[in-house]
Amino acid sequence: MRPALDTDAGLLVSRYGAANHSKTMCKTDLCVKSQADWTSLTFVFVILALVGIAYHVLMSKFGRIPGTKDRRIPEKGLKPHDAVADTKPAVCGAQNPALSDLKYPADELHAEHASAPRILAACYSITCKENGSCYSPTCARGRQSFAEMDVTIEKPQTVKLPKRERKMSIFSQVLSHQCGGFPTRSEISPTTVNSVFYLARIPALQQLKRLLEDRILSRYHRFSAIPIDSPNGEISWQHLETIDINAHICQTTVSSEDEVTAYINSLFGRVWDTSRPLWDLHILQNLNGRSALIFRLHHVMGDGISQMQILGDFVTDSEGNALTLDEQKFKRMMARRSLPATVFRKAVRNVMLLLRSTRALAKVATLPSIGRDSGTALKTPAERLSVPARVFIAVPPVSLAMVKQIKDALGVTVNDVLLAALGGAFRWYLRKCEDPLATSPSLRVRALMPYSFPRPLDDLHNKWTLISAQVPIQYSDPLARCKAAKATMDVIKRSPEPYITAQIQEITYKLLGHELSAQLTLDMFQRHTCVFTNVPGFQEQIYICGEPVLGMQPAVANAITQVSAVSYNCAIWMNFVVDEGVVAEPTALRDLFVEELETLAKVAGAEGPVILDF
Repeated sequence: MRPALDTDAGLLVSRYGAANHSKTMCKTDLCVKSQADWTSLTFVFVILALVGIAYHVLMSKFGRIPGTKDRRIPEKGLKPHDAVADTKPAVCGAQNPALSDLKYPADELHAEHASAPRILAACYSITCKENGSCYSPTCARGRQSFAEMDVTIEKPQTVKLPKRERKMSIFSQVLSHQCGGFPTRSEISPTTVNSVFYLARIPALQQLKRLLEDRILSRYHRFSAIPIDSPNGEISWQHLETIDINAHICQTTVSSEDEVTAYINSLFGRVWDTSRPLWDLHILQNLNGRSALIFRLHHVMGDGISQMQILGDFVTDSEGNALTLDEQKFKRMMARRSLPATVFRKAVRNVMLLLRSTRALAKVATLPSIGRDSGTALKTPAERLSVPARVFIAVPPVSLAMVKQIKDALGVTVNDVLLAALGGAFRWYLRKCEDPLATSPSLRVRALMPYSFPRPLDDLHNKWTLISAQVPIQYSDPLARCKAAKATMDVIKRSPEPYITAQIQEITYKLLGHELSAQLTLDMFQRHTCVFTNVPGFQEQIYICGEPVLGMQPAVANAITQVSAVSYNCAIWMNFVVDEGVVAEPTALRDLFVEELETLAKVAGAEGPVILDF
């Protein structure tokens, strides 16, 4: 019998062979311990059983919410899939000139990509029926059209086909619901990202259609799929056989840039048609100023990094090459730098990880229930979270070189500078509004910040979570605000908080279902003042169908005030999306933010203009 090692008596018996009465006492202790172990196991099994029963009750109660739309496609409403042609379509034959220059026969190409969209005998595209011009990858005429473009653009000449992914990640399932990550009864609009590109001249419609077919539809399956409810209770992607690309393109003529802004505001209240893929392209031809292309994507299509990946395939450099993200460069960007590991450093790192994990777990677990931001003139009250009307306020393009001078002089990061300037703008806005809480020593303003996790670039993903960060509003000195912003972000960077948050969200969604877990998300939003996101963009001049992009803005509306920033062509393009019923003077936020950056530049001794003229 193996000697007991978990008690002092057991250690004495195993080492020194104590008397018989000591052995008897040890055996008795072992029996008591064994009975205690069985009692603990029984208690654990009872708890698991209760959790399982509660889970099934909640699922049966909240699995179908009355009044919501069932995304499952009825069998009678499906397109006739048996109408697939028995013979091989002409696009796969050697007589097709678009495929004649390929180094391998077209028959082998068709066999290699067996998962390609099937070519229908009858196309359901409206344009195919009316004027004979089709852009569907499942139509023989449409396939021939975009196969020619593949030969002329792609190097080497290959035909890229959508990846047939069916299963959704947990975070994509959350975002695919009627109100996104919020409860259905809240009636909050799901998060939509509107990528605005400003151009001097709009490319031809035919060029834009072929660009979408070549670079987007042929690579990302989500652009030809819709979320549906699966029989197992999960949500997955249902691939559509035909796509009417004209139904995803909206054209409008405006006469000023103010009308462009008004059009962007109108997009915030629009409802998605879930019977077709969740993306749109809006074309705004301005007769007196900059025109705009707005790529509108539902958040279920991908997170911030994935949407930048999409835009990288949509735009090109000066030579016409797509700016697809480089896999190796992306891995280096996402990797954390660390010192060479030694035995001592590993031990210290493990101890610090345990302490930080405990602290992060306590913070994340209490976010939805404990601690609420001060009820200032910036905080959205609960009754206005579902108001769809939002106002887009663009900040003039900020010099990235100037911001880098500030961050180098103060020993911080670009994100720290922007967060500190945001804190200063909030501080002076509350004083301008004569908010009684502006001078309160207990003033508390926090921002939810998206955190993206490393991922492969083989497809689109929703691998992100929200972390809570203190906005440095309580400091009167701009340098103190910068130091406070750096201290806040350094703690988050060293902490496993994002990973713990993601794990808790996933477990909560699986155990409680969407509605209850979404209520926790709503409670967390109600306790914060704004959402702040800063995404790295394109550092060089980009083009769309040969037309130079003058500027870009990520216009995103949320349940609370949204502050978004993206870097492009040596500038930071930033904007506020606010509820005018909450923020009475939204343009004042923009002006105060610029003034705060100018103050930081002066304090840091930076030279050059803060605002660029584009």
